[in-house]
Order: sequence, then structure tokens, then C-alpha cells
Amino acid sequence: MVMIFISKEAREYLLKKGHVYTFRTKRRKEGKDWAADGRGRPKICNVQVEFVKEVNGVNDLTEFVDGSGFSHLWHWVAEIKRLNPKINSIKGYLYLVTKISNDFRGNEEGVGFSKRG
Repeated sequence: MVMIFISKEAREYLLKKGHVYTFRTKRRKEGKDWAADGRGRPKICNVQVEFVKEVNGVNDLTEFVDGSGFSHLWHWVAEIKRLNPKINSIKGYLYLVTKISNDFRGNEEGVGFSKRG
């Protein structure tokens, strides 16, 4: 299932830095996948999706802000709420998404890093 990055900040961070931490309200599969900037939109890159932790409040995101594409925690939280207007609290799942080579058949080389919390 495609990993969608509607948020310009997160998407540009992924493409520029090669990795991004992303908050999702639902669990999703881990492993190789691809990213797009919206539903039904073309692929922008192949990615590796890695579960980091369950999020039970804003404080659970604090140590990951530097890899989120946002300059401040409050900016990241505002974007989460904008993209998920029905949520009342920041509860969900954090993933590390790493850009990988365009070839799923061979030896993919990640261009990011891994920081597990």
C-alpha cells in the first residue's frame, strides 16, 4: 500500500534528506513500499517503512522532531491535526520512512538512518 505524503514539509524532507519520521493514525505494513504526494498520484520514490513506536501523546514525538521535516513540535502537531481533523488527541503510530533505490529486485541501498525510540 502506498505511503502518501500530502504534507509538503515531510515530503520535501524525505526527498532531500533521504528519510523522515511520519505520524500515522492507523497501523500500516512495514517493509518496501513506494511514496506519492496524494491518492492516485504517481510514485515519487521507493521507500522502506519501519515501525518506531506507538504514540500516546504529543510528548512521544519530541525526540523525533529533527527528522520530521518540521522546525518545531507545535508545527508538526498542527499539521497532524490539519491532515486528521477528526482526531482529538495525538494517538497513533510513528514510522521511519527511508528512501531507497528505484530497484526492488536487487540490493537496495538506503540513504537515511535509523533511530529507534
